[in-house]
Amino acid sequence: KPSKFWKGVLPTSAMLPVPNDDLPLVAWGSEIVRELEEEKMWEEIIELAEQEFMSFMADLRRMQEASPETWGSWPPWKVVSSVRGLCQSLGFDRLNSYSRAVKQLREGIQVDDLATIIFTMESIFALTVRRARAGSLTARVADIPGPKGRTAL
Repeated sequence: KPSKFWKGVLPTSAMLPVPNDDLPLVAWGSEIVRELEEEKMWEEIIELAEQEFMSFMADLRRMQEASPETWGSWPPWKVVSSVRGLCQSLGFDRLNSYSRAVKQLREGIQVDDLATIIFTMESIFALTVRRARAGSLTARVADIPGPKGRTAL
């Protein structure tokens, strides 16, 4: 169930999924997150993830200017799948879930859908990075589901 933030903003297509705001932005209890924090590498990994994510968004923006016939072997669903892999490996649960849902559309993704997909992914990623950088007990407690599965965000 989408939060009030997404109402009236998404989707442009009846096919596009809406982000699951009941999922935490960052899976603080995951092994990879704990390990990266222990090794004091969390900030470096976040910076690398940002660079990679921005590269994927640039790919999607280029696709907006082209026709599906020119996408060839790198269609939008494969770009989204790469974003999912990045998010899954870092414990970015909400963006991972949204990416998985968009990926499942495969060839159903239209040029007109890309603006919404980009906006949604960038919005979730920005919130996730902000939360990940906070890295404080407060941020972690906020990601623990509260009443009715809601998070503090």
